[in-house]
Amino acid sequence: MKTALLSRTEIEKALTMDEVIRAVEEVYRAHGNNLAIIPPKITLDLSPMEIEAWTIAMPAYVHPSRASGIKWVGGYLNNPKKGLDFVLAMIILQEPETGVPLAVMEGAYITNIRTGAAAGVCAKHFAHPDSHVLAVIGAAKQGKASLRAMSSLFHLKEARIYDISPEASARCAQEIESGAGVELVSVSQPRDAVRGADIVVTATTGDEAIVLNEWLKPGAVCVSLGSCQEFDSESVMKADKVIVDNWEQCTRRGELARLVSTGEFTREMVYAEIGEVVAGSKPGRTSPTEKIVVVPIGIGTLDIAVAQLAYQKLKDRCRHFEFF
Repeated sequence: MKTALLSRTEIEKALTMDEVIRAVEEVYRAHGNNLAIIPPKITLDLSPMEIEAWTIAMPAYVHPSRASGIKWVGGYLNNPKKGLDFVLAMIILQEPETGVPLAVMEGAYITNIRTGAAAGVCAKHFAHPDSHVLAVIGAAKQGKASLRAMSSLFHLKEARIYDISPEASARCAQEIESGAGVELVSVSQPRDAVRGADIVVTATTGDEAIVLNEWLKPGAVCVSLGSCQEFDSESVMKADKVIVDNWEQCTRRGELARLVSTGEFTREMVYAEIGEVVAGSKPGRTSPTEKIVVVPIGIGTLDIAVAQLAYQKLKDRCRHFEFF
């Protein structure tokens, strides 16, 4: 038995955003039908040792596609200063019944593209279908991936991009412009991006409120992708619906974790998990004026399903090694 070794370059060439969006949607549907397994994430936090880094183990299984494996992913705050990406990851894909490792894969690209696709699927099911204005807060890889996904799913007229680094925001607009088919505007303040936007996506490394509830229009859908709080508490507490990908995961990281820790937000305040809506057991948007907050903090089943998609496309023409 040989194990495939897949690089970022190979995976990037193999995957398209449209097929990743379809794979992500099918994973959510599997969760809604109780056909997927994700144990709680295990976090290795190095901050007590004065190392600004954390790494998470994310095992997962998706029954419809029989995708099984684990992602080892981390955020390393000083990496950009060293010319490295903030997020680095590795995925091991295995045969579920035997444990035989099918592939060892670079995981950061899969993390970024599946996160963008997840934001797109959330907007597909919770945003107004005639949404035309998008705000993206955070112009790094996951913000760019979200923009590509939204451009694929909606007839956008305008996408506004804000980043704490004006250079990053402008660069993002320039990089995406040729293929997105939408007017891209780099703005200098987050409120300039958010006001009047139908869809607001936050994809930052920040740990404070960047988006204020008073900026959000009636009927807006807010998708928080970051590991910490990005919307102010009022945005969540006054939302008509709050949606999560997995409640247990969202109590530990992401938009809701701080509100959960203080007791302000409880499980009973969650309208649904994304999978319930995708599977059809609960309706999504039921009013054009509903303000909806969606928190897809990230579930390993998405990574493993997308990793299997890449593996199936590349397994006959990539490098292999003898694992045993």
